[in-house]
Amino acid sequence: MAKSVTLFNIFLVSPGDLIEEREMLAEVIDELNHTTANLLSIKLELIRWETNIFPSFGDDAQDVINKQIEDDYDVFIGIMGGRFGSPTNRFGSGTLEEFTRAYEKSKQDGGTTKIMMYFKNVSLSLNEIDIEQIKKIQDFKKGLGPQGGLYWDYNKAIDFKDLARNHLNLLLPKLVNEYRLIAAKPAPEKKKVEESEDIIVFGAEDIEEVEEIGYLDSLIVVNDYFTKIKDSAGRITIYMVDMSNKLGKGTEKISGIKHIPEQARIREARKIIDDTADDIMLFVKKTNVEIPKYRDAVTKGFNAYSNVYVNSRSFASNDEELLELEVSKNTLEESINFGLLSLASLKETVAELPAMTSKLAKAKKEYLKTIDKLISEFELSLKLLEDTNNKK
Repeated sequence: MAKSVTLFNIFLVSPGDLIEEREMLAEVIDELNHTTANLLSIKLELIRWETNIFPSFGDDAQDVINKQIEDDYDVFIGIMGGRFGSPTNRFGSGTLEEFTRAYEKSKQDGGTTKIMMYFKNVSLSLNEIDIEQIKKIQDFKKGLGPQGGLYWDYNKAIDFKDLARNHLNLLLPKLVNEYRLIAAKPAPEKKKVEESEDIIVFGAEDIEEVEEIGYLDSLIVVNDYFTKIKDSAGRITIYMVDMSNKLGKGTEKISGIKHIPEQARIREARKIIDDTADDIMLFVKKTNVEIPKYRDAVTKGFNAYSNVYVNSRSFASNDEELLELEVSKNTLEESINFGLLSLASLKETVAELPAMTSKLAKAKKEYLKTIDKLISEFELSLKLLEDTNNKK
């Protein structure tokens, strides 16, 4: 059956030394169009000069790109490595010009346009180092903080691919919700440029919420969200333990009817199996209620965590406070790792169950879908924990 989808454009910008990352982002977009985007009834289109620009003339090459793109995008993804880029007739580089246009666009539309900036930690040989290019990159990075920006560093191209996938998975549901809210309201007046001061970066609304309350309060916020993540993971783990116990009892009951007459044994076995299917579906129902709560806590918790470290650089922060935050983060990581191990074990147990009744077959199918969603959520959390370690 045909369905209506909403198109979101993602504009990729970088100097010419990041070809591998550009190709990897194209792979991520294609992957998301078959997974998250498909589930959200949206389609992502990656806009980049390699595929969306045709030869033409203007003030310079960047002017040609500007005129053809016309700032028609919803998400701006910028990447910098060892090169700042070639100057245009208006800015120090094409990448800087495109970023500036995106920044102004985001201010004018009240943050509807999202900006995600990434910087590669490159290792260059002496004959490759261009001091002037490196200094321009460093100056640009330093300027993002005062503009309200949160950026992400990475080491290898494959790290960027994982980051882009994880961040877009977090961003897309928010993007869709914002679009639906805007579509449901009368068209608002555009903000004047001077009325908006914050650059909109990945997880924009949550970052703004945390920044407004300041550094000390945000320490409390991040610990609150980390507690919510741990509590949610704990509830899910309790559901899993309960499910495992019920599966064990079902197996014992099956073993206990081996010696009764065959027809009675078949009827009793079917009843036990269908009861097990009911237990599985109850687990699925409770867990699917918990997953959005877990995801929301993860999104806001890690945005708050990043905000703490961004703000801590602006003054002499208390190392003891940050150390306590690290302890909380490590405890959270242990909890998630335990849950992930339990998930893998329970998934294998249920996957091996023979489809003895149609009810069990259906329950097994729904169960495995739910387990895969949970594994994805937990793995994303661990990846974000790893990213925060690299970020500091």
